[in-house]
Amino acid sequence: MPVGSPILFFRFFFGKDYMDGHILLDSMENSRASDRRVLVVESEPALACEITTHLSRIGGVGEVCSVERLNQARESIGDGDFDLVIFDPIILDDPVVDGEWVLDSPKLSCVFFSSLDTARLALARTRIGVAGVVQRAEGVPALCQYVEDVFHGRTAGKVPMDSKKRTRRVILSRQERRAVYSLGQGYTLKETAGRMKINPKTVETYKSRALTKLGISSRAELIGLVAFGRFPDP
Repeated sequence: MPVGSPILFFRFFFGKDYMDGHILLDSMENSRASDRRVLVVESEPALACEITTHLSRIGGVGEVCSVERLNQARESIGDGDFDLVIFDPIILDDPVVDGEWVLDSPKLSCVFFSSLDTARLALARTRIGVAGVVQRAEGVPALCQYVEDVFHGRTAGKVPMDSKKRTRRVILSRQERRAVYSLGQGYTLKETAGRMKINPKTVETYKSRALTKLGISSRAELIGLVAFGRFPDP
């Protein structure tokens, strides 16, 4: 028996069947490790069941879990290793700044299955964790197709799962988002500073950074972004 051959060593002492069985188990473990884990946050049991059933049929999806409330999702994400979270952003008080633990995480991706108007989510889509938006009116099949496209790298017009590739689109910090969101709603620089509890010069800095990233050069374009969602898709 050649020295330094661990496979031959184990086959010599334990037999070929033992080794082949364990190699197969290792292969299965590696396959399971490559499967994606999805967490669905949905308060309607029938809809949650429909979503999980359809998602589980997607190739590459290993496990789909469902919870009813966002606080349960936070606990589940803390306990498990999920790749994708799906929920309606209406459960957040403000999708532009809330939900930092999931929407600002470079380790997670989130797809909004949204009942909100798309325009309200324009700035929310500048958060690194947001992989895209599917309107609830489009139905569960559209949601699952979107998720499948993201998982399989068909990401034209979508945000890739790879966190390194995600940064190739426009990403705004929390303070940058807050500043342009307030200004885009019609608040003055001074009023925005009061709302953010910082000085106006700092607001101006955040605004300038954000507008540069967004490719916006006028107040009208900023208002158009906030009010009507006129923002280039990632």
